[in-house]
Amino acid sequence: MVNIEEIHHRLSEIKEALDFLKSSQKEILENRDRYLLGRYFLQIMLEAVFTIGNQIISDANLRKPGSYKDILVVLRDNKIIDENLFLKLAPYSELRNRLVHTYWKISQEELLEICKNLSPFKDFEKIVINYISR
Repeated sequence: MVNIEEIHHRLSEIKEALDFLKSSQKEILENRDRYLLGRYFLQIMLEAVFTIGNQIISDANLRKPGSYKDILVVLRDNKIIDENLFLKLAPYSELRNRLVHTYWKISQEELLEICKNLSPFKDFEKIVINYISR
């Protein structure tokens, strides 16, 4: 059985990150601290998405994924997320690795562009809430 408490904790991390990234868009280019915090919140949000994905996969006894992108593939192949959301989230698996391993290569401008389109994460939240409500 999926750990509802853990999922809710991760969902709250996603919400907190979304709130920060959305409210900080103007300052990311002008304020280095906001930029650095933005990168941090983006990383936390991505980690939360992939952790939730893994928990759902484990709970449903699905094929074990081999990578972050594969988590999304397994969720898509098992109709937990649709193709459209998969296509929107898939590039974030590479971004997660860049944030962890080459974080200095993510510019303020790139972070700002990411912050302009956070809707896939809100869609993911809704899907997870529906999943755990069953």
